[in-house]
Amino acid sequence: MSDPQIPKKIHRRFFLARVAGLSLFAFIEAIPKNVFAFSAPRLRRAKKLTYTLWSWGYGSSGQLGNGATSIRSSPVQVGGNTAWSAVSAGSDFSLSLRADGTVWSFGNNNTGQLGQGTTTSRSSPIRIGTLSSWAKISAGLAHIHLIKKDGTLWSSGYNSDGQLGVGNRTSRFAV
Repeated sequence: MSDPQIPKKIHRRFFLARVAGLSLFAFIEAIPKNVFAFSAPRLRRAKKLTYTLWSWGYGSSGQLGNGATSIRSSPVQVGGNTAWSAVSAGSDFSLSLRADGTVWSFGNNNTGQLGQGTTTSRSSPIRIGTLSSWAKISAGLAHIHLIKKDGTLWSSGYNSDGQLGVGNRTSRFAV
């Protein structure tokens, strides 16, 4: 029985395809238009695992972190750093954590979601503040939440529904 929604010329079978050029991925995060993948871990000082970060997909706002604002159909390394430990993707922006406890952001910043104190978008990773005591990161639709090693929670970005958790509905542009 054929599906009336699918034109007859389109096959209903889909096959997995190998991602070109790379192997030994450790883990991946995907959102509707972008993909981030970490290479196989490397053991660094103090026995921390670190990874190179790769991205591909829709990059019109610089959210792929490769210095460009274009679509990438194959993986491109994010920055020259090989010490990434986490990534979180929002809507047209991204947030990443390095093994040294610094947080970096890139992509669309129209509501201050990059945590830089401005609304300037970035196509390459830029460090958020000067602290190196961040432990966890999370990107929302147009806002971010960061947890420091002392357990305190920090936020920045769009806050129309109180999603920053700061007791009001005023957007913030810096962590």
